[in-house]
Amino acid sequence: MDPAAATVPGSLDAAVTRLVLAGALGLFLGLEREWSQKSAGIRTFSLISLAGAVFTVIGNEALLVVGALLVVVQGTLLAIEGVLQEGGLSLTTSISMLVAYGVGALVAAGLILEGVTVTVGSSLLLVLKRELHDFAGGLTRAELRSASEFAILAFVIYPLLPAGSVTAGAAAGTV
Repeated sequence: MDPAAATVPGSLDAAVTRLVLAGALGLFLGLEREWSQKSAGIRTFSLISLAGAVFTVIGNEALLVVGALLVVVQGTLLAIEGVLQEGGLSLTTSISMLVAYGVGALVAAGLILEGVTVTVGSSLLLVLKRELHDFAGGLTRAELRSASEFAILAFVIYPLLPAGSVTAGAAAGTV
């Protein structure tokens, strides 16, 4: 292969690198599931992420959607199995599988930073389960309400405000 072709984003080397990275990120996501002795672990998550990457590289949107639907069906079956065997509904593994599929698609599409960010963030959510449950359980109603009000201000109202500074005359209505 021409060494100059390796630097072209659509080259074979770039695609292979993205496929390998997608598989590795899936492995990373499956690591906690494996450690927690869930029914889907390292191999399953690697393969799911790799499938998302392969279907993205192929470029067939219908195949990408069918793959996602298959992941959803498999996740649903795992959730039903959990209800029947353990008596409780746990959707974490099922949703994590869909995230792994999305990570594979992101990386294969060239959105590597986004794929790695989703992987690391998702992995933190999985690993910090106990700490997150303790934190949420320790909140008072007033703290939860304050956090909700802050989120509305920060993520809904602030983005709607006009850009730029407001002068004293404009603030008083005498522009």
